[in-house]
Amino acid sequence: MFDLDLPETYATLDRSGIRECILDYPRQMREAYAAARALKLPAEAIASIAIVGMGDSALGAEIALAAVSEALSLPVSVTRGYVPPAASRGPAHVVIAVSHSGNSEETVAAFEAALARGCRVIALANGGHIAARAEALGLPLARCAPGGRFSATTGMAGLGVIGALAALGALPDPDAMAAEACAAAEEANRMLGPDVPVRKNGCKRLAGQFATRLPILLGAGVFAPVARWWKIQLNSTAKLLALWEEMPEFNHGGMMVVDTLGQRWKDAMVVALRGNAEPPRIRLRHDLTARLMLEAGLNIDSARARGQSLLAQAFSLVAYGDWCAYYAAIMAGTDPAIYGTVPAMEQLKAGLSEG
Repeated sequence: MFDLDLPETYATLDRSGIRECILDYPRQMREAYAAARALKLPAEAIASIAIVGMGDSALGAEIALAAVSEALSLPVSVTRGYVPPAASRGPAHVVIAVSHSGNSEETVAAFEAALARGCRVIALANGGHIAARAEALGLPLARCAPGGRFSATTGMAGLGVIGALAALGALPDPDAMAAEACAAAEEANRMLGPDVPVRKNGCKRLAGQFATRLPILLGAGVFAPVARWWKIQLNSTAKLLALWEEMPEFNHGGMMVVDTLGQRWKDAMVVALRGNAEPPRIRLRHDLTARLMLEAGLNIDSARARGQSLLAQAFSLVAYGDWCAYYAAIMAGTDPAIYGTVPAMEQLKAGLSEG
């Protein structure tokens, strides 16, 4: 394993400068929000809003919606895949296509399907097919932090979606909330970045636990999609197998094996994502679940969100997950760059291009 407190460790293993990308995360979030918030959209009646995207973009949208769901004045959904929701037909229905590259196969197909159905289409993309088509057709287009790197994609998508919803009139003025979310990500960088030693850095310590165990992430409400984000980051950045579970659903299935797996649980590391806005019953469920897992011999820890608004709390934990995955990669001697050569991914892309 590598020493996370030595600067030369990062110079040796992080050849793509991913640490600088994570540190740049809050700036890209601010730019994404400003670009989408500034869209000039006609004040026409809207029946529904559908957000189409994949991967980090869809997750960013889901995190944002979970944080502001009670303030929305219109039905808003997130759809993954090749087509928008069946009800999205005609100009009363808005489809927001979110894709950092602008070329995600599924999102491009959903974008074109929305156009064919006569929906009002908005593009949040930095280039590719979607941005080019939006420009050619005169569609509303927000280029969210052009040049931004992968680890900020969820933040860009989430804050871009918040800005677009505000521009559409579906969300009352969220400027203060968006600013707090960006500030929370900045604070996470100050507390968890490479210059902060292991003894004061929760992410470095947690990454050490992940080095020899299977991470299992638990989250409820807005923290459920954040738990999924941690799982994806550990997969793609650290190349580690990881699982995620949603509370309270986990109590209706996962708890059934807590007493029966015995020694095999020693190979797992459960991390609960928590915040001060937990409803009382969710707080109780988390506390009881942690106690029962400890009594059964499981390794369990928690990561606490910071900030006042749900949006800030969510993105403080997104940044926390970025750093955990980054340090887990470094400790394993793995280049944290997502877009390195992964044979299985290259074979999948080749097979899809031939199909």
